[in-house]
Amino acid sequence: MPSPYKNAIDDLLAAAEASISNAADPIIAPLLAAYGYDGARIAEGQALYDTALDTLARQRKEQGEENSASASFQAAREAADTAYMRLVKVARVALSRDAAALQELGLVGPRKRTINGWVGQARQFYTALERTPSHQAALTRYGITAARLAADRASFEAMLEAKNIYDRERGDSQDASEHREVAFEALEDWMDEFIPIARVALDEHPQLLEKLGVQVKG
Repeated sequence: MPSPYKNAIDDLLAAAEASISNAADPIIAPLLAAYGYDGARIAEGQALYDTALDTLARQRKEQGEENSASASFQAAREAADTAYMRLVKVARVALSRDAAALQELGLVGPRKRTINGWVGQARQFYTALERTPSHQAALTRYGITAARLAADRASFEAMLEAKNIYDRERGDSQDASEHREVAFEALEDWMDEFIPIARVALDEHPQLLEKLGVQVKG
């Protein structure tokens, strides 16, 4: 059944706040209680409303952290890719006559486009370079010093750390979103039962229905 709340989150919260807070009105309360919505039943609605607010706050916080981590990861990836591709181009020239070295460094074939494929190729490249002094020496002839190689490898490691943080924050954000959805569905279910009963309980008092945030047709 589609939600009766046009802007689901904001409208549902506004409707629930008006209904639950004003249900304690000394005139409204006994009328609702006569149809099963006594203080304890209204307190259940209040608890659902409070939980929905809490989960919304957490979801927005986690979404913000995910967005920040995503931006950091993208910046780190661009920096690491720039450094890596620069080395790849130099290595292909420096070792162009050494087919075995090119294979060992993962330089045969195109660069992979997926993030996991890219990470695998870059890791293979840096690891093979660092364990083979002759490969490093070949690059030194083209200005790639040990210090420069170390800096570029550090850029790659920084990207991996940024990726790990982003993956963690994305997972936290998804978890928070799921909890928010569950909380808001529970609150909406409560309201879907409360409003029709409130209409019955306050049928002869349309002004009181309006006080609960329930629209009354003129």
